[in-house]
Amino acid sequence: MRYVTLFVVLLLNLLFVEWTTAGEAPSAKGSIEVNYTKKLSAEDKASALKKAKIKALDRYFAETEIENQDNYETMRDSIINNIEDYILNSVTLVDENDEKNKKYTLSIRIDINERKLNKTLKDSSTVANSKNTEKSMMTFVFVAREKSSSQSFDDKKYTRTDVSIHANQSITGNQQKTITGAESERISKSAVETSEKTDSSIKQNAQGKLDVSEAVTTGGSTTRKADVVEWTVSSTQDLDATFTKIFTGAGFQVYAAELLEESTGGLLKTSAFKEDYRHGDDLSPKTQTNAVKGVKSLNVKYLAIGTLDVGLSDIDPVSGMKRVSVKVTAKILDVSGPFASAVTSIGPIQFYGTGTESDVARTNALKLAASSAGTQLVNELNAKSVH
Repeated sequence: MRYVTLFVVLLLNLLFVEWTTAGEAPSAKGSIEVNYTKKLSAEDKASALKKAKIKALDRYFAETEIENQDNYETMRDSIINNIEDYILNSVTLVDENDEKNKKYTLSIRIDINERKLNKTLKDSSTVANSKNTEKSMMTFVFVAREKSSSQSFDDKKYTRTDVSIHANQSITGNQQKTITGAESERISKSAVETSEKTDSSIKQNAQGKLDVSEAVTTGGSTTRKADVVEWTVSSTQDLDATFTKIFTGAGFQVYAAELLEESTGGLLKTSAFKEDYRHGDDLSPKTQTNAVKGVKSLNVKYLAIGTLDVGLSDIDPVSGMKRVSVKVTAKILDVSGPFASAVTSIGPIQFYGTGTESDVARTNALKLAASSAGTQLVNELNAKSVH
């Protein structure tokens, strides 16, 4: 039973290696239709296969960044003349010969040797073909971040009610007054006496009516406050090594920011970068201004800065292993002029790494994100003939 278990473990490891290797090579599809006259020949099929491979490679670059497309267009003739050097494998998807209409249809999928392709594009760049004395100096500060806390706020609601009252009053009345009387007279020896009797009757009738109507209008607003996020920030040797290798390989003279701090008189401080990025996505004006002044004083032309935000671990739906995402945002500043200006920028771009444990997945994700981001930055610099 122990041997069976060991065999299963080894088999799963092999399958995982195959899946990882296949996942590293990008693929693209290409289709072609060829019309022939008499009979489909071996030469016709070979020609169709090469054209389908070129179509696939063209499609691959059509779906990449515009800077990569520009680099490819510059080197396209050279690349397609040696197209087999950039293809690891090809699989036929459709192979149909319509003899009645003399039409041959071929559709394939190719796995691309991206590393070799990128090297060819890099070697053709302006900086790669410049003399060492003409190559610009560069330094960079890239930090990895993970959320340490996040404070969210309930929505603040304000409600207003307006009430308007209208009244209509109507009063009617009747009044009646009746007076009746009798008068008599009596004569005596010494005087004449008179008397009067009066009966009065008053009748009043009053009626009142009050109509009241009420109109109610309601309204209000909702105020939302952005979440307050705190980050745990670190710069790792793996990140520094990856970016140094990519920028150096592209032909730039690269110097670690930590090694330049003292020479800049403390103007360039990686600790200031970390503190700013701990509270938000932007550098404070003071941190950026001081950094630009510092590197400029050393005749360093380019300053690359960026963040790699590490997400929470989850389960990869394909392999069932631990998966961690990394979001990259980066830019390169040209500090040689009176004011620093952005030469190029990327992001945010999402990358994923997998592993048997969360720490392994995190490391793999950071390496992939750093390598991909660095390569894209170099491609954009090459497209602009920056050196």
